[in-house]
Parts: sequence; structure tokens; C-alpha cells
Amino acid sequence: MAAGKAPTIGQAYESWAETFAQAGSIVPISQLAGTAKPAELSTFYAGIQKDLYLPDGKLWMWPFSKSLQVIFYNDTMLKADGIAVPTTWTQFAAALKAASKGGVTGITIDPGSVGNQTSGEEWLEELAAASGTPLYTAKGAPKFTSAAAESALSTLVGLKKAGALATGTNYPGETALGARKGLADISSSAGYY
Repeated sequence: MAAGKAPTIGQAYESWAETFAQAGSIVPISQLAGTAKPAELSTFYAGIQKDLYLPDGKLWMWPFSKSLQVIFYNDTMLKADGIAVPTTWTQFAAALKAASKGGVTGITIDPGSVGNQTSGEEWLEELAAASGTPLYTAKGAPKFTSAAAESALSTLVGLKKAGALATGTNYPGETALGARKGLADISSSAGYY
């Protein structure tokens, strides 16, 4: 793409698609489909439909598959520690803390960066939303000083201070979980194998 020889089709995360769209390197789906709302669009779940639009309101993406964020955990470790499967974020944090001993860290995440959102950043968003306020407005403006954002950050800082949260890069949670050095991982359903 940088050489001016873009492929006919490519795979990109939403943040990448927005960068490409702003640079004029890609065209909206409506230009290819001849309509702003292709008939097949209604066959996707509402949440997936929403993810295909960029903040300008145009349909820029089309799924060939959908990766969903899921929590993977080691059931054997939970049972060995007498921990019930968590059903709330509070219980999840308690389980991570309880499992963090003997060379095990409850969870290891990739915090991401400005240009590379990862499961760590998404977890922060999910914790804020669960506390009552999305981390971003519908137009993408951050709400980092909201009570919900502060609560989400407090949860993560508390886990870090308790030794139940580590950070890394290149799918560190999958690596730790696979090596039985982590109780859980928040990752993409594409990483199931």
C-alpha cells in the first residue's frame, strides 16, 4: 500500500481501516457494492453490522470472519485452588489474585499502544462499560476521567500491585496460559487452538 500498489482486498482491524480511509487508500463498500446498504448486511448480527462502519458513518469493512473477545481459563487450576468459575469482573479479579502464587500470575496482557489496540486496551473498555460508562463516546471522544474509567483503571492497578497482572507483547497471555504460568487470558476467539 505504501508503494502505491494496493491489493484488491485486504484484512485490517477497524483502527487500520480508519487510517487507510483517512489517507484515501481504500474505498467504502458502498462504492464497490453500488449501495450504502447491501442486502447481505442484514444477515449479520447487529453488533457486527455496527463494527463495519467508521466514525464518518460510511460502511468501510466487510467481514470474512469475526473474531470475538473471550476469556480463556485453566479449569484445572481453578479447581485445584477451590475457586468457582467467575461470573462477574469482581469475582474474576479475586480469582486472578487467588491463583497468583508459586510462579503463576493470574493474567498477562498486552497493553497495546496508540496505534495498536490489543486485548489489554479492550479489557479496560469492558471494565469501564461494566461500571456504567463506555470509555469512549459514540463519536470516539475519550471519557478517561469518568468514574467508570477510574474504577476500571483502579481494578487493573490493584491486580498489578497484587502480582496478579503482568504485561508483555506478542500474545503473552496465550503463552502464559499454555505454559500453565497464567490462570486466564483475554484474547480473540481466533486464538482458540
